[in-house]
Order: sequence, then structure tokens, then C-alpha cells
Amino acid sequence: MKNKFAFLGVFLLVSTMMLGSLPNDAEARTEYDTILRIATQAHNEIKIQLDRTDRVSDEVKILFKEGTQE
Repeated sequence: MKNKFAFLGVFLLVSTMMLGSLPNDAEARTEYDTILRIATQAHNEIKIQLDRTDRVSDEVKILFKEGTQE
């Protein structure tokens, strides 16, 4: 009787260890629409701030225009 309980205990312990060590596949899901919306809002905010600023160098204007075209 003791052997049956010992065998059952060892079997449960080993099977639990084996099942616990299986890799869990996790996948991050990227919401491209959300990222695009955030980037568009950031672009619009930068444009508004550049328009409000009196002293913006020509280099910054050119870089912003090139970035917008890209």
C-alpha cells in the first residue's frame, strides 16, 4: 500500500514538473492603426508648435518638410 502511494506521489511530482516546464507561447499583438494615429497626432502637434514659434530656422523647416514627405 505504501509503495502505491509513493509511486503515485512520485508520478504526480514528475508529471507536474514536466508540464510546468513546457514553454508558454506568448505573442504581442501590435495595433498598427493605433501607432499610426499616435504618430499622426504627434506630427500635427509639432506642425502647430512650429507655426506658433516666431523664430524657426530654415534648416528646421526644411527637415520638417522632408520628414512630412517621407
